[in-house]
Amino acid sequence: MYIPRQFYSAIPGWPRATMDDHAELLAGIKAKDPEATRAAMQQHIVHSGELLAAHFDARVAAAQTDAAQTDAAHTDDAGRLASA
Repeated sequence: MYIPRQFYSAIPGWPRATMDDHAELLAGIKAKDPEATRAAMQQHIVHSGELLAAHFDARVAAAQTDAAQTDAAHTDDAGRLASA
């Protein structure tokens, strides 16, 4: 699956997480420490997943808010479609 780089750079915290997480990975590789590298990779996957999930949650919440506002604009106080 291809996802453009611009998508990830729009996720709050992603660029910083990428730099920090990859620095930890490289440190483990340079030190020839497989346990540290494995731990850094696991943390990177978890951290990336958390950022991505939070981004998707925010997008879903925004879409639901937009839909509710649109519905409210087209209904009266009793929930019936407003006449034009």
